[in-house]
Amino acid sequence: MAEAWIGTHEREFAQRRLVNFAITLAADGSLLGSIGLKLDRETPGAGELGYWVGVPYWNRGYCTEAAKASGST
Repeated sequence: MAEAWIGTHEREFAQRRLVNFAITLAADGSLLGSIGLKLDRETPGAGELGYWVGVPYWNRGYCTEAAKASGST
């Protein structure tokens, strides 16, 4: 389901307005969630960072790590 959801953003990605990344475990590639950055074209330098992570992975620092890796911090 997560991969299908990420695929729905292809148009905005092509317009350079949105990018989504899968959050996975380095050890085995298990999908934990997603993190995305959407640019606000009306306000230069502004955007929205959003994410979701499966409940078993909450409070483990995965979103903080993903935000740093995506270059949005």
